[in-house]
Amino acid sequence: MFQFCLLSQYEQIDLLYNEGIFIGKIRLGKNYKVLYQVNDFYVEITYQQYRYLVDEIFCFKSTRKLDPYLHQMEINHIYPLLIID
Repeated sequence: MFQFCLLSQYEQIDLLYNEGIFIGKIRLGKNYKVLYQVNDFYVEITYQQYRYLVDEIFCFKSTRKLDPYLHQMEINHIYPLLIID
């Protein structure tokens, strides 16, 4: 995570688009928040205009900030694996 934070904003976004795992997107008024997973941490980008004007890039490891995105996560493909006989 530390190495990621040292990158320029352009390099961070490039890395996210090419190597990050898209988790979800939420809209808050006129802003959008997009969440990616990179290795063992998460990156949330806040856009003033979706994919054009970045307001903030926030990195974190805690799963507590995932709550707003959980309803978007599709788990039907793993659901049969969760059933215990």
